[in-house]
This record gives sequence, C-alpha cells and structure tokens, in this order.
Amino acid sequence: MGFFNREGPLRSHLPQGIVYHHISGFHQIFPPPSKQAIQECIKKKDWISAIREGILLIECKLDGSSRPYYRFLFKNVKVPDCLFDEAHAFHAPWSIIDYCICEKIKAIVKFGWIHVDVSRMPIEESLIKRLYRKYKTIFVVSKEAQFIFNNRFPQFKKRTQVRIHQIDKEMIRDRAMNGATFTDGFEGKKILTVGRISSEKGQQDAILAIPEIIKHRTDIKWYFIGEGEDIDCCKHLCQELGVQDFVVFLGFIENPFRYMKDCDLYVQPSRHEGFCLSLAEALCFDKPVIATPFSGAKEQLEGRSGAKIVGVDTDTLSHGILELLSWQDE
Repeated sequence: MGFFNREGPLRSHLPQGIVYHHISGFHQIFPPPSKQAIQECIKKKDWISAIREGILLIECKLDGSSRPYYRFLFKNVKVPDCLFDEAHAFHAPWSIIDYCICEKIKAIVKFGWIHVDVSRMPIEESLIKRLYRKYKTIFVVSKEAQFIFNNRFPQFKKRTQVRIHQIDKEMIRDRAMNGATFTDGFEGKKILTVGRISSEKGQQDAILAIPEIIKHRTDIKWYFIGEGEDIDCCKHLCQELGVQDFVVFLGFIENPFRYMKDCDLYVQPSRHEGFCLSLAEALCFDKPVIATPFSGAKEQLEGRSGAKIVGVDTDTLSHGILELLSWQDE
C-alpha cells in the first residue's frame, strides 16, 4: 500500500501484515505552469523559477497535456522498485495520483477509481484521455457517477464498472454502542452532518438555511463533525448570520457513529459527491435523512421512508428540514 503522507487518523485501523510504501522525494510541489505564474516570478525577480515555468509551459503546450509538469515533479521521487500484481489509483481523478500509478508504478495490471461527479470537478481532460488508456478497468462508485463519466469520456465507456462501497452495518452499529455522543444537554432536535468542512460538502449552504428554519422553530441545533479548510469561513458565517447559538462544530471524531445513532435528523448537504460514504453510514440507524441531489443520493435514498432529496438552494433545504422535523413530531 502506497502513501504520499505517512500520517492519517485511521491508519491504525488497517489490518496487520500490510507492507507500506511511502512515496517521497518531491523537491517542490507548485501549481501547473501558466503565464500568470511566470509573471509573478518575474515580479519577484525569481529568474530561475521564471525560466523553469517558461520551459514547462512550452513543453506542456507541445505535449497537449500537463504530463511534462508531472514528469518534472516526479523527477526525484522514490517509488517502490518492484513489480506489483495490481496497482489501484484509489483517489481519482486526481492528476498526481493518476500520473504516479500510470507512469511511475510497475504493475501487471492497473485500475482507476472514480469517487466524484466529474462534471463538477476541475479535471484535466487531456491528461485523463492519455493516462486512462493504461487502466484495465475504471471502477466508479455509483451508477449516476458512471453515467456522467461515460458521457464525458465515451472512449472509456467499455472499461467502466460500477463498484459501490460496501460497509459493514453490524460493525458500524457495534461501534455506535461505545462511541462518544452529544454531551451539551440540549433537549431539542439535534441535526447532524458528517464530512470534511469544505466547499463541495456544502456546510456553508447548510448554515445559510438556518435563519429560515429558526423563523419557524427554535428547538434545533445543528452539529457538524469534521475538519477542513472552510472551518473558519463557516464559523464567521455563523457570526454574520447571528446563528452561532444554533451551531456546534465538533471537529474530527474518529468514531462518529454514536452521534449518528443519537441524532434526530441527518443531513448531507453536499454540492457534489461520487457516492457519499457518510450518508451510507448514517442510513445504518434508520433516522430521518435529507440529502441534496448529488451522485449516489438517489441510489441510496429512493424508496426509503423518512428520506428526502432536496435542491442545493437554501430555501428547499430549509423547507425539507422543517417538513421532516414536523413529520417526526406527529
């Protein structure tokens, strides 16, 4: 198993006996070359970087993709010097991972994995078209994500295969028996969202929906589990809207399952996903659930009682939450 980062909060849960390979040796990681980057280097009188950026920009133009850029990044990178039976680009599409697997790792057979809605991600089509030829199979984590990928890259349609994440429901329920839970003594309706605090996960959209919710009922509190680059923006937005008393940021929690079990309503407000594992985990506890219409939501929620898919705008999100909370009250 290969890692770009040696650390990770869940690494201790990996099975014993796995051999880890740390992929290291990056001299410097910088954004792909651009005219703007060259101009910035010139302004700073960083002539060496300006020349490097210029050469890489020309090479990328001639190649028709950013392969020369990644070739430069990986110039001194140490990768395992052995032949693997299989190599999986599990975090894809992500150019640096795809390039590493396709161009640097030696394997008898290689596989790609699509965990996102590629219509909503800033991906480099030209690089994908070149690299993905080397994947025997491209696994996609939901039927809808597969449909979107096939429409964007029809040349790989025969190679894609849906491989939905399998979760151990009994293990999740067992872990919920021993995990931490709400300790603030709040007796109203507890709304829960789990996920990295970032723009694509939609926490800011959720916060924007709170003023409309509390116009109708104030016995709610929204708990967010997770950390991420947007945490400060979310906290500032709460202050700006005056809803800080209705929001709790719990940070990263390794075992969030007791919270899922004990909440009154689970909400997944993501702007885009490929499948959404946290939604699948929350469904283990038969709680009312609301999700936005990301890839994988319909597959997971269709036909379920107490489940609702709403639009990504704050009005439909707030109305959906109020509707399910009222349904709970009956």
